[in-house]
Amino acid sequence: MPLSNGLGYYLDLAALGSNLAVGVRNRIKVLQCQVKEELTGRIKPNVLNIACGSCRELVEIAPEIIGSKANIFCIDNDEDALSFAHNRLYYTDVLPHLDFRKYNALRLFDFETTERDFGRQDIIYSVGFFDYIESDFLAKIFDALYRLLKPGGKLIAAFKDTKRYRSQKYHWLVDWDGFLQRTEDEFLRIFSEAHIPDSSITKMREESGVIIFYTITK
Repeated sequence: MPLSNGLGYYLDLAALGSNLAVGVRNRIKVLQCQVKEELTGRIKPNVLNIACGSCRELVEIAPEIIGSKANIFCIDNDEDALSFAHNRLYYTDVLPHLDFRKYNALRLFDFETTERDFGRQDIIYSVGFFDYIESDFLAKIFDALYRLLKPGGKLIAAFKDTKRYRSQKYHWLVDWDGFLQRTEDEFLRIFSEAHIPDSSITKMREESGVIIFYTITK
């Protein structure tokens, strides 16, 4: 919702109505549905939530987390984010299933270290984080994460498709240039460099079409 006054109100309104902003808001809803679906039917799955932030997607699927007896690692390098997520989930009865850890997700490129720290995983997911990592290094991370999956495991990754939004307003107007502009061909090239078979990859878009979700099955 717009928080500014005067002219700022209309600038806020315009920004919130942009394709990318709509896509990012839709992204959390799609992620929530996908994680819920993956938890259903699994018993005691190991889940790795990368750059977890506020863990908004977990709040409304507490019954599925408890019912599946999932063990979820929520990792983030921001202690404030971890504290906020912990407090937010405190009243949902899922804390026994969550392990909050301060962890630099860039270390995930090292398979041996990641396997030692977290073990093999049934579900791995992250949205937003991958848009900030250079492609060559990101391919190394995906290679390690794919190897970390158990047979039948799923890796869920979301990307912003630069062909579906105008990047200029984020670079020129608000000086938000941390995330990288990539196309669908570039995403697939990253997966190829990570030695992920094409047959393992399925994709979908959220309603606005800006955000692509890839599900990779081991």
